[in-house]
Formats: sequence, structure tokens, C-alpha cells
Amino acid sequence: MEASQSGVAAAALAAGRAVLATAVGGLPQQLRGETLGQLCAPAAETLAAAWRAMLADPPRGPPVDAAAGWRQAGAAMLAALGV
Repeated sequence: MEASQSGVAAAALAAGRAVLATAVGGLPQQLRGETLGQLCAPAAETLAAAWRAMLADPPRGPPVDAAAGWRQAGAAMLAALGV
């Protein structure tokens, strides 16, 4: 099985972790509306600025039941694979 980088974002969000990503590929759609997701332009300067901002004021999302998040992510993956 192969995983994309956007799969890493989904796993992080399912575990209640913040995600800082560049706005490329499917990441803008995946992170749209996510409290813990932040996008920036795909350039070193904007990534560094976004990282500094995130460290200075970390995003705060609702408490997450990580186990339930993993079950939901796993079910979605299996459904996408048709299993």
C-alpha cells in the first residue's frame, strides 16, 4: 500500500494534532474548515513565517478522542479502497 503526504495530514488531524502544510495538491481541500489546519504558500519564507506564527500562537481545537478519530480515518480509508 502507498500513502500520500495528504494522508499524513489526515492522520495528524485524527489524532488532534495541528497541521501546517503548503497549499499544494489536495491539501487545501482536505484542510478547509479544519481548526487545527493551516496552509501557506509553497515557499521557504512563507513556510518559516507560518511556522513562527503557529509556534507563537498554537491553534486550539476541540478535545479529540484519538481512538475514535483513528477508527473514523480507518473506516474512511477502507471505504475508499472498496474493502
